[in-house]
Amino acid sequence: MDADSIRKRLLSRSFVLFPDDMSVDRCAKAALNLLGESEQGCNSARSALEKEIDLITLEYRKTKRAKIRCQDEKIEYEKLSNKVAVHISDTVRDIEILRKELKKERLRRQRKEECEVLAKIVNEVDPREKTQKGIKKLEEELEELKKIQQDTEAKFSLRRKQFQLLMHSIYELKEVILGTE
Repeated sequence: MDADSIRKRLLSRSFVLFPDDMSVDRCAKAALNLLGESEQGCNSARSALEKEIDLITLEYRKTKRAKIRCQDEKIEYEKLSNKVAVHISDTVRDIEILRKELKKERLRRQRKEECEVLAKIVNEVDPREKTQKGIKKLEEELEELKKIQQDTEAKFSLRRKQFQLLMHSIYELKEVILGTE
C-alpha cells in the first residue's frame, strides 16, 4: 500500500473515543506527519503513536471489563427482580390467606360474644330445681285456693238455699197472718 491510500483511509475514519482528544484521528494525523520526517523524528513520533495506541488499547480493555461488569450486574438485577416478584406474589397470597383467617376469627369472636351474652342471661335466671320447687309450691297454693273456693261456693250455695227457705217461710208466714186476719 502506498502513502496516499493509507492517508485516505486514515482520514476517512475520524471518530473520537475519549473527550481529552485521544482519538484514532489524532493517531492518523501523527502517522501522516511521520511520512515526511526524518528517522529520529519518526522514532519519537512512532513511540508517541505506540504510547497513544497502548492508551487506547488500555481504555478499550477497561471499557470491555466495565461492559462485562454491567452485563453481570444486569443479570444479577434480573435475578433479584425475579426474586422480588416471587416474594411479592407469595406475600399477596399470604395476605389473602390471612384475610380469610381474619374473617373467620372475627366471626368466631362474634359468636363467642353472643354466647357470653346468653350465658350471662342464663346465669341471671334461677336454677331449674329452684324454679321447679317454686312451681310446685304455687301449684299446692292453687290447689288450696281451689278447695277454699269450693268450700266457699258450697257455703254460698247453702246460704242461698237457707235464704230462699227463709224468704219462702216469711212469705208463707205473711200469708198465714194475712189469712187469719
